[in-house]
Amino acid sequence: MRLIHYWENVEKRVYAILIKIIEKRYGYTETKDRLIYNINWDPSRRQKRVLIAYLDLSMTGNEIIRGSRHTNRYELYKIILFFIQKDYVLDICHCNDVNAIECAKKQKYDVIFGLGHVFRKMAETSDAYKILYLTENPYSFSYKKEMERITYFYKRHHIKISFARTGNFFYKSDEELADAVICLGDPKQIRMSEKDVIRIWPSAMINDNYFDISKRNRKNFLVLGTDGFVHKGIDLLLEVFAKHSDWNLFLCGSNIKKTIKKLKYPAIPANIHDCGFVNVYSDSFLRYVETCTFILLPSCSEASPTAILTGMCHGLLPIIMNGQGMDEMDEYCYYFENYDLASIERKLNEVIELSQDECIDRAYKVMDYARNKFTLENFQREIYHALSSILEKDRTK
Repeated sequence: MRLIHYWENVEKRVYAILIKIIEKRYGYTETKDRLIYNINWDPSRRQKRVLIAYLDLSMTGNEIIRGSRHTNRYELYKIILFFIQKDYVLDICHCNDVNAIECAKKQKYDVIFGLGHVFRKMAETSDAYKILYLTENPYSFSYKKEMERITYFYKRHHIKISFARTGNFFYKSDEELADAVICLGDPKQIRMSEKDVIRIWPSAMINDNYFDISKRNRKNFLVLGTDGFVHKGIDLLLEVFAKHSDWNLFLCGSNIKKTIKKLKYPAIPANIHDCGFVNVYSDSFLRYVETCTFILLPSCSEASPTAILTGMCHGLLPIIMNGQGMDEMDEYCYYFENYDLASIERKLNEVIELSQDECIDRAYKVMDYARNKFTLENFQREIYHALSSILEKDRTK
């Protein structure tokens, strides 16, 4: 099987069986409108059944073959393998696939795991045990923070914009509907304190090819992932860097020039580089790693951002906002005090005054820590422990 080559230390036999079942019965297609049924089904005996409302399995399988843009594609398979090992029958669909809901309602589930519209609608009527997979900050927190940024953007430019991220996958009611929560961010932000809330860390993407960080420039900064122009604070960075022609900002992600043209926003100056999508596993990414010292994310709301974890795994020094699920990592991170332009500029002025030796020493420290902590193997251990703990409590009730 081609996919096996993308995995290390995985139960290869179980994984191969899973992929054979899916390929034989369903193949891989480019559509979100599908619910894949009966993975791991043994018709000769009674098994528990789980609905996983997360990512579209068909598209995920194809994307992994081509080269995934996000670690959640790989993490999905770890979640699948857990339920297979526990002998569940699995039905899997994209979390916001409205067409999957009517199909799912025909089944009786013991567990519903995931997020989005499918999780919400199924949780409203099902007596299954419901595990919310909270991959962002809770809705109330995210709504408040994104509204602050939208208001600040309008104050500066008199341009009205809508919410970019809040409400796409999580609603306020999700926490009440859930029996337990597995979260990737700060559990203290979750209101349902009387229920099980377990925090885990996502994995990072790691390019294992050689790169040299000895000649990095302290005035070169990288952003990895730019979807959500105001939500992620890209607007703030553009305005600050426009004032400092000797600083360089490399934006890797969506087409920023297209975004600012649509918003009738000022054109970006020459020291801000719109790099488009950059594959982490490519030599192009390593060239940015070799020239940049810092990775930035002045986002209004994140859980544990995989872009920052990925940057840390390559020795990039993170500068992030508080409240992004990494507040306890002050040994490895720098933090923006606030989201106003003066605070952003002040922090950047502060870090470029660090010595080259200090930056290089810290880069190796950050990289060593991140490459040991944010691995797929660690994610597997944590998600297995979280699910086992939650389901064991449910069983004994």
